[in-house]
Amino acid sequence: TTGSEGPVPAVWPSGSGPSDLVVVEGLSEPAPNRPGDPWPGGSLAIALRVLPDLAGHAWSDQIAIVDASAIAHGGPIALETVRGGRLIWGRPDAGAAEVPVATRLAWLDALHAGNGSIDPPPARQFDLRLDYLASAPRRVAVR
Repeated sequence: TTGSEGPVPAVWPSGSGPSDLVVVEGLSEPAPNRPGDPWPGGSLAIALRVLPDLAGHAWSDQIAIVDASAIAHGGPIALETVRGGRLIWGRPDAGAAEVPVATRLAWLDALHAGNGSIDPPPARQFDLRLDYLASAPRRVAVR
């Protein structure tokens, strides 16, 4: 792939990558065969569509992972924080079924303003898709 400053390295040794790098996990399609080839399917493109909305906020550096594992089944994108918190973001194409992005960002702004963190309490997750901030038990996948 290519970034604004030229080709992006395929691998960074531990600790040498950009500090604001967000990882996309849970893609349903395998990686392309050759570097530079387009990623097959649509889950990566859907996951990447949320990144511009998450950039430039006081809490942006707290987002570590965009979890795309539910996209293939019509489910929402989830975000994970650097402290392991889970936030259910939703789908960029949900339309009126979910609150606008501005509302979701306002929830995160309010959380950050209140305690400097966007993390939910331990063993819980925040659902940002609703017109109120919902906290629910975090579902843990059995591996």
